[in-house]
Order: sequence, then C-alpha cells, then structure tokens
Amino acid sequence: MKLVVFGSTGTGGSAVVTKVLERGHDVTVLARSQASADKAPHGVRVVRGDAVDPAAIERTLDGADAVIQYLGVGGLGDGKPNTLVPDATRVIIEEMRAQGIERLVCASNMGSPAPVHSSFAASWCRCSRADCRRSSTPKSRWKPCSKPAGWTGQPFASRR
Repeated sequence: MKLVVFGSTGTGGSAVVTKVLERGHDVTVLARSQASADKAPHGVRVVRGDAVDPAAIERTLDGADAVIQYLGVGGLGDGKPNTLVPDATRVIIEEMRAQGIERLVCASNMGSPAPVHSSFAASWCRCSRADCRRSSTPKSRWKPCSKPAGWTGQPFASRR
C-alpha cells in the first residue's frame, strides 16, 4: 500500500513510519525543511513543503492509497497556541477528496500539563475531529492517543 504520513519527524509519526516500512508499505512524507528531509529513513519518498500549502499537499498525496495524519505543534517551537493542525487537516482532506483517497487516520499523542494549553488542546482536538467527520472519507478514523490534562470533554468516537 502507498501511504502518506504527515508529522513523520515527531515522536509518534516517526514510529509510524518505522512500522509501516517494516511491513513493506511504500511511504511518502512531507518535510518542512531540508534538515527534516535528511532525517527520513532510506526508501521514503520525501516531498518538501508546508502542511498548509495546497500545492505541497497535492504533490505529497499523488498516488497515495491512504493517509496517516500525526501532526503536532512541537516543530513550531514556541509553545504558543496555533492553528497548524486543524488548518493542515482541512487542506489534507480537501486534497484527498480531489484525488479520491478514502482512507484517513488522524492520531495524536498531544497532552499538556497547563490549563491554558489544555483548552488549546481541547480546541485542537475538536476542530481536527470535526474535519475528519466532515471529510466524507468513508474509511476515516480519529483516534487521540491520550487526553490532555484537565480534559472535560466527551470521549471521541471512531468513524468507519
């Protein structure tokens, strides 16, 4: 299977890349920088670009059978709330529709000890989950790996 992994340089995303390569899948990743591109394991197709750039997403998804979105905000480095993940998820889903890609897994290992970050995390999770649900990709999944500290929302359901 030809898989695209977004968030491939983070802790969770890099583990996903390792596992899917071990299972013999073809893997494509999107790298923001040359330094990130250079970290890709041997045999991985690397596309340079930004996850909110529709043209970069189009190139990355070309020929894909399925998408694993494991984006986080750690690469931005400043710890401030931002809209990277929900914005990128929307762009990814729009291009998946355009290319007829129906398999999507959204995952996260994001958690946070501070209340201000917890409210951001809750907002991020709701937004990304809603985007996945509206995606019309019949085989989409939303699966947070952990709940942010202080989370008071309802558990997320997977969608087949």
